[in-house]
Amino acid sequence: MVSPSGCAWTLASSAHWITVTSGAGPGVAPLSIGVAANAGAARTGTITAGSASISISQAEGGCTYSLSTNSLTFPQAGGRLSIDVTAGAGCQWTVAQLPLWLTVTSGADGVGNGTVSLEAAPNLFPGNRTISSEYPGIPGAIDVANNSVAASQTGTSGDVTLRGAGAPPALLPRPH
Repeated sequence: MVSPSGCAWTLASSAHWITVTSGAGPGVAPLSIGVAANAGAARTGTITAGSASISISQAEGGCTYSLSTNSLTFPQAGGRLSIDVTAGAGCQWTVAQLPLWLTVTSGADGVGNGTVSLEAAPNLFPGNRTISSEYPGIPGAIDVANNSVAASQTGTSGDVTLRGAGAPPALLPRPH
């Protein structure tokens, strides 16, 4: 920093994550600051000396997310289940890739910690419904905060049987 001889100055930070380690004077003096590691969203702060300011920007610190569960099992009649999302302050997340039989009733996106509530429609067919994948972002799994979530729902009782010689096959429940 350069200022006229006899003009006193000190540095001040606008953000708790920026610390001034040296820099004061009249006249010429080096500036030294420390910037804390970022575990959340991108951020910006300033240091000032009198009427002069320097803007400091820090990239996203690699948000991490964890879920209370990575697997949901809905009853045949349908219903609502929830997933708790744990994320760093300022870390954004969304819910994506839902099958047609599931809807988000609350928490479709968020910042920081939150809860996602999913509701399944009744399964009126004999077969179970399942959606799962090892890889988030790949069709075949629900994506909650960059985590893959498997979901399944039981079907009505009975096995699937193909009937009808020469006619198009139809799905009918097997008589008991």
